[in-house]
Amino acid sequence: MSNTPSALVPVKRVATMLSVSVATVWRWCAAGGFPAPLKIGPNATRWRVSDVEAWLASRGTPGE
Repeated sequence: MSNTPSALVPVKRVATMLSVSVATVWRWCAAGGFPAPLKIGPNATRWRVSDVEAWLASRGTPGE
């Protein structure tokens, strides 16, 4: 998904990467199991692309 695994992306980009809504990303965070975001400022929360990709890979494919 990205050539820069340490890149930081906002919640909208995470939602786009996973084809879900922004609310779903926040719901997954609250429920646990989804990578925790990094708070980089008072109004700035970001995720490491590598963390999101690792989480996605760990889920496997449907039917496994």
